[in-house]
Amino acid sequence: MIGIVIDKGQKDEIERIYRCWFNKYLKPFKETINKDEKLKKIIFGENEYNEEDLFNFLLMDTESLKVVKEKCDTNNTIQLKKETVVYLEKIYKNFRSSQAARIVEKLKILSCPYCNQNGLITYKKDGKRKFAGELDHFYNKSKYPELMICLYNLIPSCGVCNRLKKEKNEKIINPYDILYKSNITFKTTFDDECKLDYLFGKSDHFKIEIDKNKLSDEDLNEIDLLHLNERYKQSEDYAQEIILKSMAYDPIYTEKISKMFNESSEEKLNQYLYGYRDNHLKRSFSKFNQDIMNEFKGRKE
Repeated sequence: MIGIVIDKGQKDEIERIYRCWFNKYLKPFKETINKDEKLKKIIFGENEYNEEDLFNFLLMDTESLKVVKEKCDTNNTIQLKKETVVYLEKIYKNFRSSQAARIVEKLKILSCPYCNQNGLITYKKDGKRKFAGELDHFYNKSKYPELMICLYNLIPSCGVCNRLKKEKNEKIINPYDILYKSNITFKTTFDDECKLDYLFGKSDHFKIEIDKNKLSDEDLNEIDLLHLNERYKQSEDYAQEIILKSMAYDPIYTEKISKMFNESSEEKLNQYLYGYRDNHLKRSFSKFNQDIMNEFKGRKE
């Protein structure tokens, strides 16, 4: 998982977009809450309806989402009214069709944060911005309809990860959780008989694996849930290209490139040469490319 790191300006902007969108639903939403005691209690506790408290709920951070999710778990015998769920579905669909592209563009996310394999595309059609990816409900909307339209429960993702995640209820980390850093690292393994050819990028007799050292339970759940092992095993071509580059880009060549592009930062040069970004969400396979680069640059040194 690649964390969705947002600065204060981005956070203020996406929350402004959300507030402007939701303002048109304030009156009917208040009516819905007043007819459904469970939803009212989840949002306001024992307090009366308050517009700012409502937005605090809709825009709560990942830790608060977790707390509310646990409250829902302890009160799972009390269900929201059917008409409440229908209404929440209706306004979620409007958010998905009218606002998702704007949010994704402000976040500058070009790759799925769950897998970092598949791209997320926004485009313009009939004068409106569209989002070709999907919004994953981090806490499943079928089980937790109370959280259906909470902004930070809606994760821009690819269709593959969204479908896989719906199949199970594994404990993984919300990409908006800025305190968490994934320890998932990709590496290569090879047959001893072809070691030399492999190290020079001439052999495709090697495998892609995930280093299982120092992984948290959430990391392991993520690998299993999203089938990351199986999906990245098919990426030998990407790895072989990086292996070749690691052999070809000796210090003399790298220095020439540095002068050509007037770039003195080794980190920036590595990004250009090996195809990754410091923000992995700006390029698919960015994390994978960086991991394999680190593996082979380390071997050269």
